[in-house]
Amino acid sequence: MPRDTIFALSSGSGPAGVAIIRLSGPAAFDSATKLCGGLPRPRQMGLRRLRDPADASLIDEALVAVFPGPGSFTGEDVVELHVHGSVAVIRHIAAVLGEMPGLRGADPGEFTYRAFEAGKLDLVEVEALGDLLAAETRVQARLAQIHQQHLHRAAEDWRRQMLELLALTEAGIDFSDEADVVTQLDSQVERDIAALMAQMRAAAATFSHAERMRRGFRVAVMGPPNAGKSTLVNTLAARDIAITSPIPGTTRDSIEVHLDLGGLPVTLIDTAGLRETLDSIEQMGIARAEVAAASADLVLWLSPDDMPAGDYSAPVISIRSRSDEMSHQSRVEHAGLAISCHTGAGLQDLIGLIRKRAESALMNCQSDMIVAHERQRRAVLDAADALDAALSCPEAMPELRAEEIRRAVRAVERLVGRIDCEEILDAIFSRFCIGK
Repeated sequence: MPRDTIFALSSGSGPAGVAIIRLSGPAAFDSATKLCGGLPRPRQMGLRRLRDPADASLIDEALVAVFPGPGSFTGEDVVELHVHGSVAVIRHIAAVLGEMPGLRGADPGEFTYRAFEAGKLDLVEVEALGDLLAAETRVQARLAQIHQQHLHRAAEDWRRQMLELLALTEAGIDFSDEADVVTQLDSQVERDIAALMAQMRAAAATFSHAERMRRGFRVAVMGPPNAGKSTLVNTLAARDIAITSPIPGTTRDSIEVHLDLGGLPVTLIDTAGLRETLDSIEQMGIARAEVAAASADLVLWLSPDDMPAGDYSAPVISIRSRSDEMSHQSRVEHAGLAISCHTGAGLQDLIGLIRKRAESALMNCQSDMIVAHERQRRAVLDAADALDAALSCPEAMPELRAEEIRRAVRAVERLVGRIDCEEILDAIFSRFCIGK
């Protein structure tokens, strides 16, 4: 039974200069021909008028490109329609395509899933592509690119080395009656297993760094009520995120805002003012503020009167707020950072300090190879554990060592998706948007 041909808007939704509608599958070329009358040569864009087959009415003028399979992203016949980004035009084309036999709208991630099925991408490359699509800052995009380039190659190299180790181990079994040969082979295999195992454990250890790069550098803004915390968050975000008021205790919950600070992902957390209170709702807000500080990478302690900061596990930057209200003598005597959201005084210095801390935390990974997802970390550690077990096998049981190496090979094959269960594949591809 022929598989469905899928279609979807592959560019952003909403009015735009250009929108791209993609088709993939056995009926892609025939369906596109019904729209535009004739297709351009493969991989060459051609200007075509798109007409509704029902009444030959003009829908739009479009640039059309065709990519015959298997030399396409999905490995199938693919057509791209570059149309004007009008919502009405996009809806009209989608309605026409939806009426054609054998066509249906794509599910989230289905184009990429078909590329995976066709062997165009392995699972590591799929996850890197998902990270790239979700990246909001330059650092996050860099993480996705490093992830795709290096872990993909490393996985293939690990598998190759393991198969060589398996061959040497099995050679030792074949020459079991030649003691000198077996001793030499065992010594070489043990050295190589130990080196490979150490390399894989080092790779798995980069997961925490990747996780921080993905979630961003977390900065908790702490301090007493009416210290100007919400005003500072609004000023740094350049929009009204949190309600500000002269009434103490206005902020009752922790509010997060994501910033791109010179290409670095930074999350500011506005928190409730810290004080003794009988208000049960405010007490909950204060408890959440303490939780935010405990999970933060940096705490900004804001106070208009040099109130000392609490004891936090994260580094603390103490800031005197409302510097425009300070007397000249207070400014002279104050040795730390003082800011005013009203005049802008000290804000650039504060931004510079946050950026310096974020850069140090996010950019200090010395490894080019990054394990970016928990699924990948688990697969790499499973392979390393299997190699550790192989290394611990008694010399008199080479068959057991061979089986542990095979287990390590299977773990790496799970890493790249050569073997996997449908639940894991569904979880990965569900993160993708429709049209990708």
